Amino acid sequence: MSLREGILSLAAEFSCNKSNGTEQSDLLGAIGLEGADAIEFLEKYMERFSVDLSALKWEFHFNADEPPYRRRVLPVDVDGRVIPYMPLTLAQLVSAAELGRWQLNYPDHTLRSGLGARFSMCIAAVLLVLLMVLYSFL
Repeated sequence: MSLREGILSLAAEFSCNKSNGTEQSDLLGAIGLEGADAIEFLEKYMERFSVDLSALKWEFHFNADEPPYRRRVLPVDVDGRVIPYMPLTLAQLVSAAELGRWQLNYPDHTLRSGLGARFSMCIAAVLLVLLMVLYSFL
């Protein structure tokens, strides 16, 4: 079995053989993996193909936080613009397996918390205050 076939086989295990057909351009998107599921897939990929992914910057590729689809860590370029997601491609995963390590040159950036993280913190603070007020009446 080739590396390509092996990676697609692993992806099929995680997707229950369901795919939207975009494995070449966006493997995680094709099999619908986000958050903890994407991390689990990449951990299994590292183990099965002996790949060091320590250089992979997940915030460029997928949302590792829960809930899914709410980007809470944003890579920002030197001009202050949010850098859009870069899909993980099948070719990148094959190349990393051949090299034994992740090798991608990321643009210069800083990390910023997204609106979702700040919004969640505001809700938590409001709830805490509300609970304190209710508790004071007991």
